[in-house]
Amino acid sequence: MSLVSPPIRLCIVNRNYPPVKGATGRSARNFVAYLEKIGGFDIQVVTVDSLSDTGSKTYVKSLYDGKLKILRLFSTLIESLLLIRVAKKREADVFLILTDPPFLNYWAARFLSNKKWILWTMDLYPEAFTAGRLISSSNWLYRHYERVIKNNPPDFFIALGPGQNNYLKTKYFNNTPSTVLPVGVIDSKEFTASEDELLPSWTNDKKIIFGYIGTIGEAHDAQAVIGFIEHLDDKKHHCILCCSGSKAESVLDKASNYPHVTILDYLPQNEMKFIDIQIVSLLSSWTHTCVPSKALSGISALNAIIFFGDIKSDTWVYTYRAGWCVSNETNGFDILSEIDKKSLFKRKKEAYKISEDLKRQVLLSYQAIVCELKKLGK
Repeated sequence: MSLVSPPIRLCIVNRNYPPVKGATGRSARNFVAYLEKIGGFDIQVVTVDSLSDTGSKTYVKSLYDGKLKILRLFSTLIESLLLIRVAKKREADVFLILTDPPFLNYWAARFLSNKKWILWTMDLYPEAFTAGRLISSSNWLYRHYERVIKNNPPDFFIALGPGQNNYLKTKYFNNTPSTVLPVGVIDSKEFTASEDELLPSWTNDKKIIFGYIGTIGEAHDAQAVIGFIEHLDDKKHHCILCCSGSKAESVLDKASNYPHVTILDYLPQNEMKFIDIQIVSLLSSWTHTCVPSKALSGISALNAIIFFGDIKSDTWVYTYRAGWCVSNETNGFDILSEIDKKSLFKRKKEAYKISEDLKRQVLLSYQAIVCELKKLGK
């Protein structure tokens, strides 16, 4: 008789997963890599339109990838339902449900109530619908969504920050155990220079290099980003823009008029270390609903941070020692007078300390999730 326990069958559900690009899928894959390292898990992935590198098949076809909000909303409703229905048919001990596409947590609450499942809240729904002005919080559909989530809690949930965690505990999951797992943390080895590495053409030791790298969408403050770029001094500053999302076109169009701006279609990850200050924004209405991963990726690359958002946001809670915050309580773009080489050096030193703290936090969170998986998978 074998004394070796059978592996825990874990089914992960998310819209994207490597090789398809996306922060949520990349975060899931990083966790899978940790599980594969420690062993004891049989991992399946249910995703959209792609053959994942764990061997899961293409189960759900993407219905709509256009820009019309109402069509996108309807398609995500159906997509998420199909993902959950396919996942439910898999022989799994535990389900790990992310929140891409929207409604995934809703259908999980509806159809996995008799299963063991963990919710990983990359973005909060239905809150994102009101933050994006798609629906009012007084609408009966919104209240129905809230009620379903509250009445059918997961067995465990993963929040992106302490503020988001407290929000979820207070509103939905008062008696549900949880862990806080920061997303966007990258191993410093990814930024190590090779012997034959060439400096990017936009580097300049005499100037402070700002960068907006990543998505600029519904949750982000495009006006603040443009306003900040307009106030930069061409003699002291340079700005790298490599962004996508619903607001990217307008930002890039306006920014292209400035000589101190370089627009890139692609920035290799290992070139992030040449940026001095990462620009991060989050509209106050999205506080705790979204926690931008680009801030922690920037910290991992030892970038300082300038944050346009609420000081209560988890982004600022994580990074305040290594950055500057422009919020309703500050004097806007006057903050540029505080940014010089001396203050930058100080904050970059803090970025290193924060990056080490974040790596430890990720490991502790992974361990907490594994403990919960073993409990649930018995």
